[in-house]
Formats: sequence, structure tokens, C-alpha cells
Amino acid sequence: MENKIPPKIAVIDFETDPFEFGKIPTPFCAGFYDGENYIDFWGEKCVEELVFHIHSLKDEHIIYAHNGGKFDFLYILQYFHAKILIINGRIVKGFIGKQEMRDSYAAIPIALSAYKKDDFDYDKNKKENREKFKDEILAYQKNDCIYTHELIKAFCLEFDYKLTIGGASMEKFKQFHTVQYLKGKWQDDDLRPYYYGGRVECFKTGIVKQKIKIFDVNSMYPFVMKNYLHPTTNDFSIARRITKATCFVTCIGKNYGAFPRRLENGRLDFNQEYGEFNVTIHEFETALETGTFVCDKIIKVYEDFERRSFDNFVDYYFDARKTAKLKGDKIHDIFYKLILNSAYGKFATDPEDHRDAIINRGELMPEPWVLGWENQGFCIWEKPAIRKYYLNVGTAASITGAARAVLLLGLSRAKDIIYCDTDSIICSDLDCEKSETALGAWKLEGEGDWAAIGGKKMYAIFDGKSCIKQASKGARLNPNDIIDVANGETVEYENPVPAFKLDGVHKFTKRRIKATN
Repeated sequence: MENKIPPKIAVIDFETDPFEFGKIPTPFCAGFYDGENYIDFWGEKCVEELVFHIHSLKDEHIIYAHNGGKFDFLYILQYFHAKILIINGRIVKGFIGKQEMRDSYAAIPIALSAYKKDDFDYDKNKKENREKFKDEILAYQKNDCIYTHELIKAFCLEFDYKLTIGGASMEKFKQFHTVQYLKGKWQDDDLRPYYYGGRVECFKTGIVKQKIKIFDVNSMYPFVMKNYLHPTTNDFSIARRITKATCFVTCIGKNYGAFPRRLENGRLDFNQEYGEFNVTIHEFETALETGTFVCDKIIKVYEDFERRSFDNFVDYYFDARKTAKLKGDKIHDIFYKLILNSAYGKFATDPEDHRDAIINRGELMPEPWVLGWENQGFCIWEKPAIRKYYLNVGTAASITGAARAVLLLGLSRAKDIIYCDTDSIICSDLDCEKSETALGAWKLEGEGDWAAIGGKKMYAIFDGKSCIKQASKGARLNPNDIIDVANGETVEYENPVPAFKLDGVHKFTKRRIKATN
């Protein structure tokens, strides 16, 4: 049988008005690059001209746009037809004519600047400036297309055209280890209460003046995948006492900051002093070791007699990434880091959220299709996915629980703790093994002498007047803004980038940011 010729890889990109709060950015230039030929379309009809060019292509292509699912595709969505794939509100795949359109961010979820990107003054994109700077704008857009093509072509060759990084990572994981799918929704429902995310906690807020050190774990999730045992089968049994096969524990007791409870808003709270908790065996054993939990009663435990380490997978890609770094191979350094950190999350996929979707020009669809969005004369219809695969949320729960256990052990050995987040601790000192490169060791990332803590994901660390690290999730604040928040003031933030909705609505976010615990 003759082998099918693989599709060609191409990328598209738009240049738009600069982002400005309350103003919808309009494309004025589009680019198309297939690895050999680059063509651009300038002016008010650039979208229509790009779509016409896509229709005119004779060969089969997969055409990528970086962050297309949340931006570029919204300008051309009216030209999509038939089946589309939407994941968490992001258009991941669709079709224009016979050409498949994909969001490259689903495959390589990084900012393009993490690989390669030119410096550019976006004021040149203003309507009154763009003709003057046309050559610079076109050169910038062309290079963006080239850099994206370099990344995505290498990804397709390395990972056989996988649609998402989760799918690529899982495919590679299966070459080393076997984890059984769960038997169905009932088993997923049993195990999902033990699955939580990372621990983020403020131990001090406001302006904190003390000796400060920032510590991170080198590759936290690959480390716990390798160095802890995790459930690999769907043959769980329930018992009343802890054994060597125990994976998960439901218990009652006194909690001294060890175990999480999920609040109604979905956030985790580690401060409930007494109650019933669902935790992994990794957290349970570490809490007993550190004296941060006193168990009064074991309600039940889940056992898997084939718990395994995922050492082969981790060792292979950790070493491969190290080799890529030594060679200066930035592309594979990025790929292998993503592969190492994406497999565990795929196990937690909830198929109940999966939907099939199609797009048409307003034709009514029979049940069970329901209208999801309507925009510019087209409709997107959805129905529950026919095929539902329950991977193994127990595996994901075990891995994330092991990461929280490592963090808990670190917290027990830290002095003057200010803040922690998943794999990092900000404190005055930490009595743990330290190394710049060793897998799972704590690394000193920076040192300072005061901090402004405004809440979870809202802080700035300073060495004198210099800010050495900051975070402000949901808002791009500068260090002075974070100081104001930490001092109890309210900071108003306007996001100039609109949130694009599939129904055509463009929402601008305006927030009044105050300190939180």
C-alpha cells in the first residue's frame, strides 16, 4: 500500500491595531508562510485575501496560528465549516475548505518570545503610523511566521503531528509505562475527590522586612513521578487500614496546615483545624512525619497492588533535555520540558466536559445537538462526546499529592516562611538538600531583604530598591502597584487585551485589586 504523503505545514499571523482598553483591535495585515514561500496581505481586506489564498492552495496543509484559538481564529471563524474542536473555550482545530487549521499554542503552550521573537514597538501599528513603518511591520510579521514555523514543524516531526502537548506527552509516556484506563464514570467519581492542584499560600502579608531567600524544586513533577510510587491499574480495593498498597486515605483528625479542603469557589484551604480529609498516602505519611496532622480515625483507604515509579520515562526525557541544553538546542530543550511536565495532567482529564462541535451557516441541527454560540451569521452546535475515555485520575492525584508532600516537607524545614507556591518557598532559610541541577533538589533562585505581599499570586520581592521577582496573576502590575496593594490600597487595572468570545462578544476586564489572604 502506498504511504500517504504527510500534509505540508504552514502558519498564519495577523497584525492588528495596538491593544487599547475599550477598543476592539482590527487586523490590517496578514501573513502566510509554508516553510519556503512567504506572502503577506496588507490593508482592510487582509482577512478576506488570506482566506482566499487558503482556499486556493492545491496541496493538503495543516495551517497553524500561534494563540489562534483565542485570537487569530476569531477573525476568520466565519469561514470555518464542519467539525471544529473546542477545548476550554479555545478553538484548537477547524477547517477552511480542505485545509486543516490548528492552534499552535495547544501543542506548544509558551509565548513565542520564549523561543525567538524580535523587539518591536507596537505604536508603529497605529493607523496614523503604519504606512510609514510598513516595511518594518511586514518584516516583523514575516519573522514571527518563520519562528512559529520552525517550532511547529519540529514539533510535528518529533511528535507525529499530535494536536496537543498533552496528547504528545501521553503518547511518549506509553512507550515506557502502562497505566490502565478506569472502568467508567463511577470509578472516576470515587477517585476524583483525592485530586487537587498545587498549594499556594500566604504566611505573611503586607510589607515584610526580613532576610529573604527564594527556593524552587528542580523539576518538581518529574521528580515525584520518578521517586514515588503511583497507582497504575483500575483494580482498586477498599480497606480500613493502611498497607503497603495504600494510595489514598480518607481520615479524620487534627490538621496543622498539612491537608487541603476544597472550598465552594474551588480554591484550596489548608487551615481547617479538624475534620475529614481526602488525601494521598504521600501527604498522609509526610504529615505524620512532620507532626502536622494527628489522625483520630481512618475512614477508608484505596489500594492498588501495582503501584509503580515512572522512572524510565523521566530519566529518558530528563537526560534528553540535558543533552539539548548542552548542544544549545533550544527547540528540544523546550519540547522535553513540556513533555516532562504535561503527562501527569493528562491523566486527570474529565471526559464529562468533552463535547463534539460543528459550525454551519444557521442550518438547524437535530437533537441531541444544541446551539452553543451564534455569531456573524454562523452557528456553533454542540453535543456530548460519543466516546468517553476515563484515563486514570488516580494516577494524577497521586503525582500532585506527592508534589504537595515534598512542599510540606520543605515547609517543615523552612524558617520565617512568607509564601509558597506549588514548588517554591519564600522564607529566610531552608534546611534541605540544595543543588542547581539535581532532579528534585531545592535551588536558591534569589535573595532579597524585603517583600510586598498582596495575596496569593500577588507579590514582589526586593533587594534594596531592585525587584528581583514578582507575580500578579490576572493583572499586569508593576512593582510599585504591588507595594500599594500590600499597603492596603486599591489599585485599578484595565486590561487592554479583550477577551474574545465565540459569540462575537469582546469583553474588557477592569479590576479593583485589593490585598487578600
